Formats: sequence, C-alpha cells, structure tokens
Amino acid sequence: MGSTLTYDACVERIEKLREKMIITAAQKGMQDPLVLKYSQELDQAHNYILFLDSLNLEKLT
Repeated sequence: MGSTLTYDACVERIEKLREKMIITAAQKGMQDPLVLKYSQELDQAHNYILFLDSLNLEKLT
C-alpha cells in the first residue's frame, strides 16, 4: 500500500476490492487476470489490517 491507511479506511478498501473481485469473477470467470489482481490486493489489505491490529495489541501490553 502506497500511503498509510487508517483501520476504517482499510476495511472500506477491503469491502470495495471484494465487491470488484466478485463482480469481475462473475463476468469474466475465476481465471481472469483481473480477478487474481484483486485477490492479491485483498491479501495485501488483509495483511495491513493484521499489522495495524498487532500495533494496537503492543500498545495494550
């Protein structure tokens, strides 16, 4: 992710990417390169949320 996203913005991005991926897969098929691209972007966004969660957990301990 190029710029720093807040947790809420990241959740919103995940929802938008998920929707794009589902629509694209329905229109073009699961093997379409764009579906893979959205899937990879979703993975990155999920990893970023996990990273943000880990930072919050460290602050609590």
